[in-house]
Amino acid sequence: MKVSLVQTPVWAIDKPHLTLATLSAWLTQNKINHEVFDFNIDLFDKYKNECVEFWQTSNHYLWQQRYFFYLLYPKAFSEIYPSYGVEEKEVIDKINNWLEEVIPEMGEQLLSSNSQIIGFTVGMTSSLTSLLVAKYIKQKKPNIKIIFGGSNCIRGLNAEFFLRTGYVDAVAEGEGEKSLLRIYEDVKQFGEIRLHPGIKLLKDCNLFDGGPIDLIEDLNVLPFPQFNSLPLKKYFFSSPLTLPITISRGCPYNCSFCIDRKAWNCKYRHFSPKYVVEKFKHYMKAYSLSNFHANDLILNGNPKFLEEVSEALIKANLNMKWLGQFRISDLVSKEMLQKLRKSGCYHFSYGVESVSDNVLAGMNKSTYSKELVSNFFKMANSVGITQDLMLIFGYPGETWEDFEETLNFILAHKNHIGEVHAGTLFISEGTWLFENREKLGIQIEPDVKSFPKGYEFCKLYKWHYSHEWSTKDGKSNYPERKKKLDFFLKKIKESGMVNSKSGKVVDEVLSH
Repeated sequence: MKVSLVQTPVWAIDKPHLTLATLSAWLTQNKINHEVFDFNIDLFDKYKNECVEFWQTSNHYLWQQRYFFYLLYPKAFSEIYPSYGVEEKEVIDKINNWLEEVIPEMGEQLLSSNSQIIGFTVGMTSSLTSLLVAKYIKQKKPNIKIIFGGSNCIRGLNAEFFLRTGYVDAVAEGEGEKSLLRIYEDVKQFGEIRLHPGIKLLKDCNLFDGGPIDLIEDLNVLPFPQFNSLPLKKYFFSSPLTLPITISRGCPYNCSFCIDRKAWNCKYRHFSPKYVVEKFKHYMKAYSLSNFHANDLILNGNPKFLEEVSEALIKANLNMKWLGQFRISDLVSKEMLQKLRKSGCYHFSYGVESVSDNVLAGMNKSTYSKELVSNFFKMANSVGITQDLMLIFGYPGETWEDFEETLNFILAHKNHIGEVHAGTLFISEGTWLFENREKLGIQIEPDVKSFPKGYEFCKLYKWHYSHEWSTKDGKSNYPERKKKLDFFLKKIKESGMVNSKSGKVVDEVLSH
């Protein structure tokens, strides 16, 4: 029996796909025949001259919200959707024409693999194409088992919607290794998928929920993700090649706007320092590289562990470079930062969001303070670690004075900051912020207000985020938040600072 692991467009093109590599290694360890398909990078490489705009970050909205149901069910939703302008119609027509070409292309490759199980890793921007490919396969060979998992299948989000389309046999919520193995064993032994923790099924129109996944307690039993089945030379960061890597899973914090920690059952775990060092060594030897990007939600979820990793890497003397996302904390000393820098860690990305005490308290980030952030910027800079940071404008209750406080702070520290990634607040379903929206006076305008007969189940699809929200008191709305962002970007540009350099570089390369 055979399994196929699949990523459809549109997704990131910068680095090799870590989830595919992780699950591929898991299947190899369990001696399961399988094949890996990163259609996202293959189709980007093939169509980048004609359809490059589909992958540009500024156009990710094309694959979600307003266009989603129309592209998935064009006949059913043709009368529900409002009339499109000329430019929007041109975009929709181009997407439809492209999908008519690439959906059969992907579907036929998967059918030719002769796999009995096909697992899709599904993100917000790849849900549409995943569903369309699944539909194509089911129409040709309905007995093939289709599994959805990934970031758009976080527990409580979209499992029931995916199942009710009729194209998906099971949804694996959260960590995927155990679920994938259980599904394989069920299909091999019984010819069907049975209910387990982390799995949702639909039988006789009834939803069955196996409950939360039972997480792998000892991460050190996991094999190193294997990238040999991926086209490494096609990715954006291929010269020199940069591999994604993790030293932990989850996050111990609970920011009110964040959905990511729910992917790991809101629990933080880490590998052993020895495991981490051996992983780096393995990749450096296997792929002749020395550049790594840590995909962890947070590097210093356990500061003592991170310090031990740094010490082990220094002892191993690997002569490598790595970077990742870091939380500014008074639990991190200058000595620890010096060890990190000596280990090869050269850059941190911070989710600062704001320096206003009022805003940070609302975000459940009150352990931050202006003084702490200021001192940390200077301390990291002094040991040779470069820094970028993320900011969010328009959190409920944020005043113009709160906004100016953050703006002035950033400008005063511009010599310590490499680049800034600023945006307005979006609200993800499943976050504390969304669940407490009524208490906070938040109103979210649905993008689709009515559904055609027979497609009422589409109401179950939960947009991963929404910018179109306002507060009942009228103090916060998108135009007001956009006004703050535009003013901030204007001041940043005047100061000589860089906003979203990395994203702009990718988009500039794509546009050429």
